[in-house]
Amino acid sequence: IYMIDSDGKIVDVNQSACDMLNRSKAELIKLQIDDVDPNFSPEMFLAFWADARYEEQHIFETKHITAEGELIPVEVSGKKCCVSDQTYYFGIARDLRERKRTELEQRKLQEQLTQAQKLESIGRLAGGIAHDFNNMLSVILGHTELAIKDLSPDNKVHENLEEVKLAAKRSADLTSQLLGFARRQTVRPRLL
Repeated sequence: IYMIDSDGKIVDVNQSACDMLNRSKAELIKLQIDDVDPNFSPEMFLAFWADARYEEQHIFETKHITAEGELIPVEVSGKKCCVSDQTYYFGIARDLRERKRTELEQRKLQEQLTQAQKLESIGRLAGGIAHDFNNMLSVILGHTELAIKDLSPDNKVHENLEEVKLAAKRSADLTSQLLGFARRQTVRPRLL
């Protein structure tokens, strides 16, 4: 909790403010608001002060600076008020470091989830394509086998069909690997 006069000077703070900024109360009440909040220049504070209405609550996020120079994110909730015929700005600053860390963690988890969903979609697509391709390879292999049976082994076309058959079988093995990826099967290496 901070109490700030119309010139932007800090006139009072509670122990939580001292703890958050790693400063003593004696140190803080010698400072101006811009010493604690570098985003709030004296000119900005005076303009803000002039526009603020009594008892109107303001909530905003900014950064406060600790004694060590660390900028920490805070949410300030404050209002202009009158105490013993003196006008002050009364502000409550809440440390947002943990919330910001949690938000960053959630963003990272969301990105990981999105990536996993993309991979799953790719796996399903690969599985569908591999399944259809496997069906076409079965037709190619079947017709190749039938054509080979009708030809004599010394026929030049017979040799070409054997090459087609070999290529189709290799393609079927690749398709099998794709289907394994799509189904998330463990890879089972084997000697060839």
